[in-house]
Amino acid sequence: MANFTSFFRDRRDRHRSIAIERLSESARTGLAEHFLALPAADRYLRFATAATPQIIARYVDGIDFNRDAVFAVRPASIDDESRGALAGVVHAAFPDDVAELGISVLPAYRGRGLASALAKRAIAYARSRGVRALAMQVLRENAPMLRIVRKLGMTIVDGGAELFARLDLLGRNRRLGSALRDKLAWALLRSPSRLVH
Repeated sequence: MANFTSFFRDRRDRHRSIAIERLSESARTGLAEHFLALPAADRYLRFATAATPQIIARYVDGIDFNRDAVFAVRPASIDDESRGALAGVVHAAFPDDVAELGISVLPAYRGRGLASALAKRAIAYARSRGVRALAMQVLRENAPMLRIVRKLGMTIVDGGAELFARLDLLGRNRRLGSALRDKLAWALLRSPSRLVH
């Protein structure tokens, strides 16, 4: 699996670019540390349940790095040399032709645009794979994620306590050949202006 790093501009310091990298199987421990570093309320918002360490361990162990994509921002990328957990993570699961996204950012790193940039990176990757649509399950009380979902242009469907967000990825590009679609997606990834907020 090729590791491609993309960059976006930090909202707090427009002169600084922050790297988003694709994680591999060797990152399981770092992923678990990231999820465990989230406050309990944030873990609930991310997993839609009271995520115990055992639930998180099962979740991380169940990620198929050959099928799915996990992108992250490391603290060092934000000039934080601490050896702590990953600053932000997006898991794009590809069970079929609709990718499912889950995003989390540690409290100390919020307000920089990490969640939006991670989502955009996952969207570009899903497009490059020819995925038809992208979906997210968002709890009604998760106001920050709802803002991001709306900003990304996702359609929101009310499911009671949970909201379901969907973004059609192929749209007009459905007629494009897969090779051309891949080239366009990679061009978007390489363009720093596409990941700037």
